[in-house]
Amino acid sequence: CPFSAETESEPDAYGAITAARLGAGHVAVAWSGIGLTQNYGGSTEGLMGERYARTIGTEDTAWSFEDAPDVVVVLLGTNDFWNGDPGTAFADAMDTFVQQVRTRRPSATIVLATSPMIGGENHARHRGYLQTAIDRAASRGDARVFLAEVPTGTNTGCDYHPSVAGHEAVADVVTARIREVMGW
Repeated sequence: CPFSAETESEPDAYGAITAARLGAGHVAVAWSGIGLTQNYGGSTEGLMGERYARTIGTEDTAWSFEDAPDVVVVLLGTNDFWNGDPGTAFADAMDTFVQQVRTRRPSATIVLATSPMIGGENHARHRGYLQTAIDRAASRGDARVFLAEVPTGTNTGCDYHPSVAGHEAVADVVTARIREVMGW
């Protein structure tokens, strides 16, 4: 089946599942096909770093960032890797994004999750780039950025996107990692 709005369900996605398991509130900043260095298909217009600060991704209205979440989970990279390894530009972009999140969420713990859709050698590269961003944050004195290693290639649905069972598997890892780093 083709991936489309009819095959997506945010309440069945890993973020909502994780929040429910933790008894937490939940806000998703998500846009299909958007990356940090490039979007699916290669476009570099409207990347997540730009859209993150907006109330609606296609409009210039700024998000207030008045809420103060305990945790921010970032799972980005699938679209950056759509045509192979984007190189260290991805690590640089993730580092910049972590700084952007930290500026707006100074008290939050940040969890960077590997993508369940990036397999093989690129999964290791993706993990390495995330670790580079974590190490850079630590070198700036920010010890509240962590990695969550998500399994790849299982429980897929339309166009290789995670099925509900796949999202539950991602939520298993993310929930456990949040509990570990937060002491919950």
